[in-house]
Amino acid sequence: MLEFLYLQWTIPANHEFSLIEDKNFRAFLQYVSKTANEMLPLSANTIKAMVMILFAEGKRRINHLLASAASFINITIDAWTSTNKVAFLGTVSHFVDENGAL
Repeated sequence: MLEFLYLQWTIPANHEFSLIEDKNFRAFLQYVSKTANEMLPLSANTIKAMVMILFAEGKRRINHLLASAASFINITIDAWTSTNKVAFLGTVSHFVDENGAL
């Protein structure tokens, strides 16, 4: 659960995966909870692997939802470029699931 909560804090805030390796961050963890410090991984590569597993699980869940849709699947897209020239593409799928929920 601690690893999951760490990912839930890291991903939306766009924290670098290497934060887990930072000596000052580890000192903070040690002060707050020695157990937490020992339970969390030591490597950014491990954090990346955990994120990829979380992504794969989410992808499987979405694939199941879409495969079991009780209606047509309608897709809305929006593309834009930020002021610093970064391109974004947003997609939203609209459908009724097997329980009748939109």
